[in-house]
Amino acid sequence: MKRQLLLTAVEEEAAPLIRPLRSARTHSCGQIRWTCGELAGQPVAISYGGVCKVNAAATVQCCLDHLDCSGVWMCGTAGAMDPRCQIGDVVVVTRCAYHDVDNQGVLIEAFPYRKSCWFDSDPQALRLAFQAASALQPRWQVFYGSAVSGEQFIDQKGRDAIVSAFSPLCVDMETAAAAHVCSLHDVPFAAVRAISDTPFHSGLDVYHQHSAEAAEHAAALILAMLRQRSAGTDE
Repeated sequence: MKRQLLLTAVEEEAAPLIRPLRSARTHSCGQIRWTCGELAGQPVAISYGGVCKVNAAATVQCCLDHLDCSGVWMCGTAGAMDPRCQIGDVVVVTRCAYHDVDNQGVLIEAFPYRKSCWFDSDPQALRLAFQAASALQPRWQVFYGSAVSGEQFIDQKGRDAIVSAFSPLCVDMETAAAAHVCSLHDVPFAAVRAISDTPFHSGLDVYHQHSAEAAEHAAALILAMLRQRSAGTDE
């Protein structure tokens, strides 16, 4: 059975997806775990793989090895890089890149010779996200645009350089790595990230204060996307 893999970094981000899961069964390989079941009428697997790029990549690869995945959707929190994005708003990631990698030398000029440093999101998933946001009519805003990932929690240091180089809506620590693995296997990928901190309200204290609410918002849109798929409106 093909399943949609719903990937988060931490348990707090996965909790709003696991709570309504039906017929849940948890499996593991080493320290990587995933829970299979039915969500909004769709067969899914949910996994929280840990913070940072290597954990995200390892989790995606492990799940692809053990599951017949129809695609991978990343879900969780992010820091706003665009001042329009406020705490609690949601970003539907249309493309993502690494902000801490020599993209030209590593990704483009070395095997497997990518044409761009950007990993594009699955167009069908983006259509589902747009339909889901319209149906959901949330009290928070939904933005569509680029995101970047790196091994650092971005407060103020390094922010200006990232904005200058990439002009992203948000920044996190996993999305590009998950997208990278998916691109190597031609598996459709998309990501939904909710804002937990901003350029004006930044730092780990702010993140911890708002991360649970932001995770609920990201999960709400993911659930709405699954409902749209169940309704057959993604044609």
